[in-house]
Amino acid sequence: MPGIKELFPDAERLKDVTYGGTVFFHLRGSSDTEVYDLYGAVVGESEAEVAWSFNPEWVTRDEADEFINQVMPSFKFEG
Repeated sequence: MPGIKELFPDAERLKDVTYGGTVFFHLRGSSDTEVYDLYGAVVGESEAEVAWSFNPEWVTRDEADEFINQVMPSFKFEG
């Protein structure tokens, strides 16, 4: 399975963010056909990943960020 850098050569790790009291790492990348964000966290012995993928023909990066920032604060880890 290809890694994020193979799928999105511009991929970068952004600063950690906290949603619902859980600290997540944040990876971001894009291609001609996809705008991609991956958030991940390890809590105790459990892992959580939330992936967002948008078509850049339909959604700008700012619109994608706005949508993500509306939904991710509702995250509650129950694991």
